[in-house]
Amino acid sequence: MGEKISLTHSESLLHEERTSVTAWFQEVLRETHARVRDCVPGPAEYKDVALVVAAGTLAAGVACRALMLRGATVLEQRGLSAPIAASSRLEYSIVPLSRENLAGAIQTVNESFRHGWPYLRPGRDLRASLEATGCPRTVASGELNAKYWVAVDKQNRVLGTTGIYEMAEDAAEAGWVGWLGVGNAYRGHGVGRALINHTIEAARAEGKDFLRLYTSNHRAEVAAQSLYDSVGLKIYRTEPHFIPFSGLKIHYRELKLH
Repeated sequence: MGEKISLTHSESLLHEERTSVTAWFQEVLRETHARVRDCVPGPAEYKDVALVVAAGTLAAGVACRALMLRGATVLEQRGLSAPIAASSRLEYSIVPLSRENLAGAIQTVNESFRHGWPYLRPGRDLRASLEATGCPRTVASGELNAKYWVAVDKQNRVLGTTGIYEMAEDAAEAGWVGWLGVGNAYRGHGVGRALINHTIEAARAEGKDFLRLYTSNHRAEVAAQSLYDSVGLKIYRTEPHFIPFSGLKIHYRELKLH
């Protein structure tokens, strides 16, 4: 079980830049045919007929694997993050948003809320939190005293974002969660839970009585709903969403902090 398995010729070909998926696929079929043919019992004239049945199933699996590996290669070449194995340990820390990590934060939060484009423009709020004058969307929405944090790994890659801000109508009692999101490649490692817990503690440290947020019933936010429920952020009001998607609604959630 612990023996090291070397790459077959077809696997070696796949890792060569000049090799197409088609060439790799053909090589896998040749290798499989040679290996399986020796194992199939019976007269030689029937062996190839039996292998035709298996070829269709093999073709689908091989094609999917080729596309996945090729896609991972493209992501690596473009400097993007490939999904992290579930068994790997992801080490990160939560630090304030800064000009140094702003670009990574904007990329991450845009990825997390891509279903709301072009109605949602979180990058403007992140930039505004670092500016003295704010921006039109921040001013129009009544967001005050916004602060943001990012989860970063040892290579300073931004894994996720969160923030807290005030609304004029309840600034004395409540903080609001701003742009909580985790990049696709880093989900399933507890980053989102760490970020929301950080936000809860930040609201407590500011002496707020409540932490509030608004989210939606969009299918892209299903996982977020479970997270909010698990930390006690319960729905207290629902209304139609300002984004003109059929059936889309805003859920307002609240956690009592004291």
